[in-house]
Amino acid sequence: MWIFSRYFIETFVFLNKHFLRNPCELIVLDNFITSGDKGELPETKNIAFVEHDIIKPFYPERPVDFILHAAGIASPFYYRKYPLETLAVATTGLQNALELAQKSPGSRLLFFSSSEIYGDPDSKYVPTQESYRGNVSCIGPRACYDSKTDILTENGWVPFSELSKGIRVATLNSVGKVEYYIPDEYINYEHNGDMIHFWSDRLDLNVTPDHNLYVKDKSNKFRFIKAGGIKYGKSWRVPSGVYFSGGKEIKWKKFDKNLSRLRSDLRKVNMDDWLEFLGYYISEGCVYIRKTKEKRDGTRFVRKNDNRPGLKEYNISRCYILISQVKPEGRKKIASCLNRININYMDSDHHQFRICSKFLVDLLSPLGKAKDKYIPREYMCLSLRQSKILFDALVLGDGTIKKGKNGRKGGNIIYYTKSKRLADDVQELALRVGYAACISKSTRGLYHVNIRKSGYTKLSNIQSGKYSGRVYCVNVKNHVICVRRNGKAVWCGNCYDESKRLGETLIDIFHQQYGVHATIVRPFNIYGPGMLKTDYRVLPNFGARIKEGKSLQIYGTGNQTRTFCYITDAIRGFLQVLVSGVPGEPYNIGNPSPEISMVDLAYEIGKILGKEVKFDIVEYPDSYPADEPNRRCPDITKAARQVGYEPSIPLQMGLKRFFDWVEEAYK
Repeated sequence: MWIFSRYFIETFVFLNKHFLRNPCELIVLDNFITSGDKGELPETKNIAFVEHDIIKPFYPERPVDFILHAAGIASPFYYRKYPLETLAVATTGLQNALELAQKSPGSRLLFFSSSEIYGDPDSKYVPTQESYRGNVSCIGPRACYDSKTDILTENGWVPFSELSKGIRVATLNSVGKVEYYIPDEYINYEHNGDMIHFWSDRLDLNVTPDHNLYVKDKSNKFRFIKAGGIKYGKSWRVPSGVYFSGGKEIKWKKFDKNLSRLRSDLRKVNMDDWLEFLGYYISEGCVYIRKTKEKRDGTRFVRKNDNRPGLKEYNISRCYILISQVKPEGRKKIASCLNRININYMDSDHHQFRICSKFLVDLLSPLGKAKDKYIPREYMCLSLRQSKILFDALVLGDGTIKKGKNGRKGGNIIYYTKSKRLADDVQELALRVGYAACISKSTRGLYHVNIRKSGYTKLSNIQSGKYSGRVYCVNVKNHVICVRRNGKAVWCGNCYDESKRLGETLIDIFHQQYGVHATIVRPFNIYGPGMLKTDYRVLPNFGARIKEGKSLQIYGTGNQTRTFCYITDAIRGFLQVLVSGVPGEPYNIGNPSPEISMVDLAYEIGKILGKEVKFDIVEYPDSYPADEPNRRCPDITKAARQVGYEPSIPLQMGLKRFFDWVEEAYK
């Protein structure tokens, strides 16, 4: 974005010379990766030029007041030529800038994002507002997971290949809280190429090299980092357990009237007590129905050896709930729970509780036998406190608490079950109450849910290999999702692989967590004098070919539309957002009219130049990304209302200025 930088420099040179009593001092950083050389830079004592790559930290001699991060690569040709640099400058480079702002109290940072983050919006979202989440192409290389990866949803664990549209998925926001959102995009394509495999006893990820991992570095700061850029995995840790918040707190468990008529005193029970009972039953309980024949004298049952004439014999089904527990401490807890719910039981067997209740049998039978048991979804969205009640009761039944290093209890927990579905549910419940959890399977077919304290897992082992098959991901708000592979669950980045989108995520994190005053601008097709002949965007392309006497080349169909904003209008908008923008908010900066097709743009240029401009319709070159948007037009209502932005240079005037400059500058 050298055009922005040069115009900012010229703007402040002019302000220092003519208006400002106390001149602004500028430090300009650039590595000149796209311009090739420094060119002619204005000489002034108030501006220092430093050749520096901002993916490396920069330490000025004193705190700064304003930081403008305009170092992105905007030209499609160049961001395909320098893909890793494009990603790094808007992620690592931006994080360095945000950390500098954090160390400079009272400073403000402006991040130059892009209208590209909207992708190819549906016509009903054009002009496009900042609230639009985007419709990004999923064709071509994307950051994805392999086919063995599951994702955590509101319905539990689901293989990526079976994820249905409209289902909310678990995401981690910038302050470490779990939120559920419907994905904005579903990615599913055939991948034949490299994959990066990270694995340990607690971690298993197999992702494309450009996948964004959400990691904690040695300085305990979170950042996104590309899988293919990690060489020493032990330096990075991924979150493996966080606390879920915002669940429902329910006071009473109410039963269906058709069931509760069998026990009028159990039409509702305290939810805490019911959750505890349910945990005991799921872990150690079963339904037992004993079929027998019994004799009856009128309305009275009589003994089997009663052979009086006239007695009738009936087929009887005795319905029992059996809950096993041999540990005295556990038996006391179960008995106390049953007494609170007012459930009659027998415990004379010294190893189990026997409850004779058709009501409970009808209620609990749908939960299945040992190999089919599960936790109903209605109990997987409760508050942290109530989720912990259910979790503790499950562990008392089929869990083993290992001893810690000091020989006392408090170490890891292993939960055993024959049911794959229950293992999945227990793992999810463990995550919900703040633990980390992995699932393994023994040679005897028993599932082990290994539960440990929440924390972070090192990227211990790394291996690159070839892969041929489908890969999957989603594009969702917050951009961090909960995934697992081979039973090992962690929080990881989603398919939010455009560098500018990642940059906006960093802005949100630093604003929310550290109070950094940072705002975002999304420029829409800015143009003007200073654009390089080798920029390869439409107006420099047209200008270069006209200067050489060649026909214009219009890519695609020529019907795709854009709006164009002259550079001076854009600079004014950028400064208005820097000074008056709301921290953490994005602002569209562009000119909403006219929205013009590329064919009509060629005709308009011919009118301005006073001559016929010939053009050819050609295919997009390989240097362009797949599926360029059909329309791109900003809604600038927010910028106009909040910072007073209003462009003033009409397209005809701006094109006249640009092509007058091209005539002199393009040799």
